[in-house]
Amino acid sequence: MKSLDQSGGGICRPRNTCACRAMLVVAALFQFGSGTWHIKELARFDRGIYGGGSYVLPHADSVPHLVLSAFVPNSFMGLHFYRHEPMNRYELVKVDTGTYLGQGPIIPGNMLPWVAGDLDGDSAAELIGHTFSNGDNLVTVYAPPAGGMIPDSLTSCVRYGGSVADAHRFYLTDLDRDGKKEVTFRTDIGPTIMAYEWSLGDSLRQVISVPCGGYRHTYNLAIGDFDQDGQTEVGTTGLDSDNWITVFKCIGNDHLVPWDSTPISRPNGADVFTASNLDGSHRDIFLASYFVVGGRIWLYTVEPTNGTRGYQPFPVDSTTDRGEVYAHSVCGDVDGDGLDEILWSTGNQIRTYRSIGPHQYELVWVWDQGSNNSCNLNLYDMNGNGYNEILESGSGVTHIFEIEAIRVLYPNSRLTFHPGDTCRIRWQTFNPPRCDSISLFLRRDTAWTLDTIVTGLASSETAYTWIVPDIRSDSCRIVAIAYGPGWQYDESDSCFRIGPVGIAEAAAPIIRETRLLGISPNPIRAWLRPQLWLCRRVSERL
Repeated sequence: MKSLDQSGGGICRPRNTCACRAMLVVAALFQFGSGTWHIKELARFDRGIYGGGSYVLPHADSVPHLVLSAFVPNSFMGLHFYRHEPMNRYELVKVDTGTYLGQGPIIPGNMLPWVAGDLDGDSAAELIGHTFSNGDNLVTVYAPPAGGMIPDSLTSCVRYGGSVADAHRFYLTDLDRDGKKEVTFRTDIGPTIMAYEWSLGDSLRQVISVPCGGYRHTYNLAIGDFDQDGQTEVGTTGLDSDNWITVFKCIGNDHLVPWDSTPISRPNGADVFTASNLDGSHRDIFLASYFVVGGRIWLYTVEPTNGTRGYQPFPVDSTTDRGEVYAHSVCGDVDGDGLDEILWSTGNQIRTYRSIGPHQYELVWVWDQGSNNSCNLNLYDMNGNGYNEILESGSGVTHIFEIEAIRVLYPNSRLTFHPGDTCRIRWQTFNPPRCDSISLFLRRDTAWTLDTIVTGLASSETAYTWIVPDIRSDSCRIVAIAYGPGWQYDESDSCFRIGPVGIAEAAAPIIRETRLLGISPNPIRAWLRPQLWLCRRVSERL
């Protein structure tokens, strides 16, 4: 188990043998970053988002995929689809570079995929994003041609503005709770909050258009029932020096109205997002991030004031501006305890917090990307083990992290064992996440065929005495699985060998004396004869 510094040096880079059919082998499982959490890197691939105007997006139908749109240096733009393969591998299975729709080319490389979900109610997840084509801003919807396939068939497209590209984040919502999904977003045209609802005939129709007020507003929206009155609120903030927090409320069918505005003495509210259960109260909380270019960056929760309709900001933390901060932060449960954590993108750094009391937060993990590009974050359980992975993309690279539950300590190097040998298997567990029991397995080939060693070990155990079985393999590893809220595995870093016992041999005789053996003809005598003749001739001349 190798340890990495926060600059990312020493990461195992998967080998990419072909641009469009590259099996990106899982990176070695590393402890990564700093703080009280132990985080390991599951995978990394050298394609990802540049800038803050995009998102790394999980699309999970029957097979989980990661989708992103990014400019790849010396290559092309396009929608990149990475399919998850056991165990924690990602294969680039498609790059979609273009299609046509009536008025001209719509290049998916210019489509920023913002959300995946069942928009039309057919139980298949669509891919929804923004496209700027021929001077038009478009809401575009891609659907899979069949269940379990990549959503690459353009099914709907609607224009909402023109002249200037306007690539703000889209959300899949049901603001008025009528059972019909909308695509909701904030646009610089106005600026305005817009919502397009899916209607019969595979089309989108505009149902909400509400001016935000002010000059420029943030790229993102915070959406939830913040005051717990059964109605949905939408929060936003501005990119101005004299800033305001603005909250809208949906008070009826497709009816979104301004609800509250609160001044805050912070500039550039670049990022807002929602937490669903930070403190165990199961209430939605609005978070907002502000920054000074080259200076400080602050994070606040924005909460309704008891007894009034007003909202009030409460500080979480502040730190140094870490480069570009037009990023996308996220909240969700990483350690499997049922509570959300805050994953705050402060530019090229991830800072993770958990709630420890009313308006009190503990910093549990920090990771630095090592560049000036923003960390664009998402959370999803890609490998289906019960723990959400942290999906990070920025500076053209994508990382996938997960909280570390267990680590194999021995055997962890290239060793040779023989049948009947005693091997003391050792491991380490971490809290969080919670560990209830441990099982050990032997993997003796490159496939994931596991032979059971022992199951149901107590979480307090850290070692097990194993009698090596009578098998032959040069590719053995110990696999340890920790069961808690989910399950997680680790395995030996290097293969070890189980070899044959060998053939018994007689003891070597003890050497008691040495002597030269008689050899005929003697090679030394043949060599000496011309030397002696030469010596005699020299002496005669003298």
